Amino acid sequence: MNFLGTFLIIHFMYCHALPDIIRIVCHLLKTGIAAIFGPQSAHTASHVQSICDTMEIPHLETRWDFRLKREGCLVNLYPHPTTLSKAYVDLVKAMGWKSFTIIYENNEGLVRLQELLKAHGPTEHPITIKQLGEDSKAKHGYRPLLKQIKNSAESHIVLDCSIDKIYTVLKQAQEIGMMTDYHSYFITSLDLHAVDLSEFKHGGTNITAFRIVNPEKTQNVVQDWIFGEQRYLRKLNMDQTEILGGEVLLKEKLSILVDKNP
Repeated sequence: MNFLGTFLIIHFMYCHALPDIIRIVCHLLKTGIAAIFGPQSAHTASHVQSICDTMEIPHLETRWDFRLKREGCLVNLYPHPTTLSKAYVDLVKAMGWKSFTIIYENNEGLVRLQELLKAHGPTEHPITIKQLGEDSKAKHGYRPLLKQIKNSAESHIVLDCSIDKIYTVLKQAQEIGMMTDYHSYFITSLDLHAVDLSEFKHGGTNITAFRIVNPEKTQNVVQDWIFGEQRYLRKLNMDQTEILGGEVLLKEKLSILVDKNP
């Protein structure tokens, strides 16, 4: 792939075994590459980072990961976990929430919300923490959990889950009467713009989230990709709602790398 005059090598890494990872990365290094982007897998990325540190090759990431050390040759353009967590605290305070319920999907969610948990002192109104669970396709889905929250009369909800589950959670919340003008949701995902929320716009529910994608800039990104594909007689159908934060950060990294290595 050619990007601004720079040739990009794209290698899909499906392996997790250390010998295979070393073999693939060493093969890439022999080609004279200037940097390695990714991979997205946390397990694989840690090994790639170690090799890049040893060989002093820039390693660039665009994902949330509290385990990777941001030192040596690693550059991660994704907001630092602690900084992002503190931003959550500032937002909740700005909204004036005295009490709220946290719905999290896994342990990484608790790490993302650790500053919010620490900021809520023992003398303040209590907060409730609920784990989302795994099976949304079960007979009742997430409804039993959501009904517990509804019965508690809590109206402020912090939702931390993968982007592919956000719509399902909100839809099931709507079905049991938890998407009204009485309810407010703070969703921690930075890619909420990619979720279709049109079904909930008439309920009066306040849905808040951060984003790192500038709508004006993403439209330009989409047009660049479409025109780039047309040069190779390929058709690309997409709009700016399909652009995730990591993809925009990847383009920014490529632009920076190309500028530094003309």
